[in-house]
Amino acid sequence: MRINKKLVTIIISIICILLILSNFSYALNTDVYEGIYNNDGKQTSIAKVAGYVLGVVQVIGMAVATIGVVVLGIKYIISSPEDKATIKDKAVIYVTGAIIIFAASGLIGLVGEWARENVK
Repeated sequence: MRINKKLVTIIISIICILLILSNFSYALNTDVYEGIYNNDGKQTSIAKVAGYVLGVVQVIGMAVATIGVVVLGIKYIISSPEDKATIKDKAVIYVTGAIIIFAASGLIGLVGEWARENVK
């Protein structure tokens, strides 16, 4: 019974590490994604500025969410047993917020791409 729990824990850990470290590459057909990576002069200056601001906000939001979860994890590790229950309650809120920030930044990027292609 104990070996099964260890095996499941190891497998889940490996899957999580692979998901975190995985990387997607769009290198096969670069013509499809030409407007994303190349500035072909079709964008207005407002669209360029909005793209830069969106990128900065996404990076800052993701960095703050990641740092917050890491700090909370460190506090959990070094805290006493009485404080761990309080930290677990806070962790649910922080992790939910981090998921919302990551999902929102992805959705905003998708909406931006849709708008760039369909609204001309």
